[in-house]
Amino acid sequence: MRFILVRQNMGLLDNKKYAITARVYYLHILYVVMLGLGAGILGNFNSEYGADENHEHRYLNCALVGAINGSGCPTLTDDTTDQNNQIFNLSVAVVVLNSLYLIWSVANHWGFLIHVHFMLQWVFSAVNVGVFAGIVGWFNASEGLFEEANLENSEFFKDQASPYTLAVIALVLGILDLVIFNVLNLTVFKGRCDHKK
Repeated sequence: MRFILVRQNMGLLDNKKYAITARVYYLHILYVVMLGLGAGILGNFNSEYGADENHEHRYLNCALVGAINGSGCPTLTDDTTDQNNQIFNLSVAVVVLNSLYLIWSVANHWGFLIHVHFMLQWVFSAVNVGVFAGIVGWFNASEGLFEEANLENSEFFKDQASPYTLAVIALVLGILDLVIFNVLNLTVFKGRCDHKK
C-alpha cells in the first residue's frame, strides 16, 4: 500500500504575494495600536489643568503621587517634575516613532523599501518595547503611586484610563510582538512573509 503525502496548505501564507500583504496589514495594526496607547498617555499628561483663564498642562502642575481626598493635584518637587517630564517626553517619542513607522508601512503597499522595513521590523519592535519599558519604569520611580487615595483622587487617574495601565498594556503587546512574531516567522512561516529583492 502506498501512502500519499498530502501537503497541508496554510491558506493565505502559501501565496507569497498574499503573505507579504498580510504582514503589511499586521504592521498597520501594530503601529496603530502602539500609536493609540502612546497618544492616550500623552493626552493624559498634556491635558489642561486649572481655571479657564489660568491653566497649564497637567504634567507641568501636578505630581503623579500624593493625591488625597480634596487635593487631586499635589505640588511638584524637583523629582516629580523630572518624572513627569520623562514620561511626557517618552510618550511624545512613541507617538512620533509609530507615526513614522505607520507612514512607512502604508508606503509598503507601493513597494517602497519594503524589504528594508521587513528586515528592520524587529528593531522597531525592540524600540517600542524599550520606550514603553522606560515609561513604566518612570511611573514606578516614586513611591505611593498605587495607594488607593492617590488612584481615586489624582488628576492623572480619576475618571479616565490610567496612563500606567496603557503603558503596561503596550509593553506586554510589544514583547509579544517582538518574541512571537519573530519565532513564528523563523519556525512556522519559514520566511514566507519576508520580501526578497
